Amino acid sequence: ERAFVGAILVQAPAVVVRDQFDNRMPGVPVEFAVAAGGGSIMEGSRTTDDQGIATAGRWTIGTVPGANTLTARVEGLPPLTFTVSAAPGPAARLTPHGQLPDTAFVGAVLGQSPGVVVRDRFDNRVPDVLVEFVVAAGGGTIMEGSRTTDDQGIATAGSWRLGTVSGANTLTARVGGLPPLPFTVSAAPGPPVRLTPQSQLPDRAFVSTIFTQGPAVVVRDEFDNGVPGVPVEFAVTAGGGTIVDGSRTTNGQGVATAGSWRLGAEAGQITVTATAAGLPPLSFSVDARTFNLSIAAVHLNQGSQTLQGGIGSVSGRPGMLRVVVQASESNNFAPAVLVRLFQGATLLREARIEAPVAGVPTQPNLSVGQQTWNLALSAAEVVPGLAVEALLELDPSIPDLDPTDNRFPRGTGTVSLDARALAPLRIVFIPVHTTVQNRTGNISSTNVDAFLQDTRRWIPSSSILPTIRQPYTTSVDLRVAGNWSRLVAEIQVVRIIEGATDEYYQGIVGFFPGIPWGGFAYIPRSPGSAFRSGITYDALPGASSVLAHELGHNLGRDHAPCGNPGNPDAFFPHPGATLGSPGHDILGGSIVPASGYYDYMSYCWPVWTSDHTFARILNWRRQDPLARWQSSATGISGSADSPETEGLLVWGRIRSDGVTLEPAFRLRTRPVLPEVGGPHVVKGLAADGSEVFRLAFAGVPVAHGDDPDERHFAYFIPLSSSDLERVERIELATPHGTVVRQPSAPLRAPGEPMDPELRTEARPGGRVRVTWDAARYPAVMVRDPESGQVLGIIRGGDAELNSGTWPTDRLDILLSDGVRSRAGTQR
Repeated sequence: ERAFVGAILVQAPAVVVRDQFDNRMPGVPVEFAVAAGGGSIMEGSRTTDDQGIATAGRWTIGTVPGANTLTARVEGLPPLTFTVSAAPGPAARLTPHGQLPDTAFVGAVLGQSPGVVVRDRFDNRVPDVLVEFVVAAGGGTIMEGSRTTDDQGIATAGSWRLGTVSGANTLTARVGGLPPLPFTVSAAPGPPVRLTPQSQLPDRAFVSTIFTQGPAVVVRDEFDNGVPGVPVEFAVTAGGGTIVDGSRTTNGQGVATAGSWRLGAEAGQITVTATAAGLPPLSFSVDARTFNLSIAAVHLNQGSQTLQGGIGSVSGRPGMLRVVVQASESNNFAPAVLVRLFQGATLLREARIEAPVAGVPTQPNLSVGQQTWNLALSAAEVVPGLAVEALLELDPSIPDLDPTDNRFPRGTGTVSLDARALAPLRIVFIPVHTTVQNRTGNISSTNVDAFLQDTRRWIPSSSILPTIRQPYTTSVDLRVAGNWSRLVAEIQVVRIIEGATDEYYQGIVGFFPGIPWGGFAYIPRSPGSAFRSGITYDALPGASSVLAHELGHNLGRDHAPCGNPGNPDAFFPHPGATLGSPGHDILGGSIVPASGYYDYMSYCWPVWTSDHTFARILNWRRQDPLARWQSSATGISGSADSPETEGLLVWGRIRSDGVTLEPAFRLRTRPVLPEVGGPHVVKGLAADGSEVFRLAFAGVPVAHGDDPDERHFAYFIPLSSSDLERVERIELATPHGTVVRQPSAPLRAPGEPMDPELRTEARPGGRVRVTWDAARYPAVMVRDPESGQVLGIIRGGDAELNSGTWPTDRLDILLSDGVRSRAGTQR
């Protein structure tokens, strides 16, 4: 009686044909035909069998629900009807029911709820099917999400409230394993209710600053969605300045952005307000501050320099020109600086220096190279009278308050870099051979530049002229710390004997384990002093800084106070021997920071030159009255040379524990006399006790040693031949004691046979052995007859020394009996 639409009945329709007596009639034709409901019948023409039965073929029900009718007909008889009710088939697909809006406000409850029609495979509506409605995207909620289809196959959800975020909202209807049916509604922002800021403007900015992109706002609905299409007005409501394109409409994200905003020229709070109809206004405020760029200083650093350029320059010496630009506030500007160099009215060079980094410092740190505008100057560019002007190049985007300080110097003109010429720094290197240690200082033309590296860096000079002379032999035992004082005295005596003027004599001794000093030197108290001698060991690379240290002493510098040195400089201005100002390495081109380094005149490490030491040595060298100048036209000129004359060399040492008066020598050289008087007196006395000469002096201190009162003297006193003959004894009177030296034995008269004990003997390696009567002659001086160089001041009656390039029997040998001396005749 009932079957699904489209079903094939399992039991085919059949009829029995009977006669009038109800007997079954075989062989009767029967026609089966569909009368209603559609469908089909297979083998509709059949003949009754011997039981009078005729069975139709397969009956397929129609695809439309309702009554399906099949008729069986026998000619002459009334038809027989078969009826089957066709019900909808199983659910096969979902179709939407009802019309939903394409768009609605966020959070809205739709007036029409989503509905579906459940259909079978023949598109018939299927009742009594459970349908689930589920929110798939966009948020929101659905009421009564589970519904069953009615007799029309329709299931309608409860009310659908959209989510609060603008965008697509999707609801799906699901039935069993069928593909879900989605419903999508676009949730549009609701009506605008407020303005919120979109842009991140700084709290502070410089006056007249231009923000190329002005303030931006978001117009939002009650659920914080951006609302498009809303007109917004931007206007300056406090302070000065202008807004470009102040009328804007929100874009698809609800954002409205003003055009460029230029702050006013006056400092203070500047406010821009955004308004939209019916909404509370929104304000943006910036604290406008005045801004200024200035050139604080321009200076030339050739080793060390103060901020304001208080240390003069050396012409012919390279350096780093540094322009110090300063800002009143933190910034990200990168202005260039134009520099012009002049000598008098002549423009020598014009250079544009780009900013090293973005952001002009408010407190420039000169120890950082990138915090100044730097221009390397070659030695040839640093000329006497060099002057400079510097100009800041500012583009219109930089709100500079005072353009008058964008130039250095202020106003007009140039500022002098105080570049002056210095005489060459002449250094005579003496390889010292110590007979006790049997070592000779290793210095030669191949390594002398390594010795001079730190001297070039730290000591103001443009030209260093080294000379390496023949070795000097000494019998001083350098294992004894106090004997270094004796050796430096010998080096100074050699300097006097050889007639030096502005040369600095440096004895180079061979390093040995346990060596007590790396160097030793005099500290003269005026630039005109002849005491320009020192000692340095040969252990490179450390010997380079030791040499500069000892030369620093010769140039009047005491120790810097770090590392517990003796007699530190009481006027050193920086704590712990720090540098005070950053340095510049003229060899490497780098900036040396002011912190982390110590003055090379100290005993701390690592070292550089302080501004104090560099400036004092520069001034010392500028004031040197003995300086000799080099000229290509005239050779060496400008010297304060004195002519050579005959006289007497007297020398010795004064200590708190006693005094030493060394044997005197009669010879010919340039006079060296005390610069000032003092508490010590050396005098030459005749046989009758009258004074032939008298010198009062203060003496010269040594930089090292264990006695702060130690002073040395070495003077060559011009005397006539007759006066020299009159001197019978020499007396040294000091607050620490008095000593008298007189001949140890009568001096042999000229023409008398020489002492048979004086002998010279050639030794391997260009050396000579000298023996003599030490009781008669306590000291012997040996010189190269051609150069006049002193090869040794020897004692003890037997010594071996370098003979130079001369045969041993041609050497100049001068024997001193303590007061007088005479040339020796060799055997």
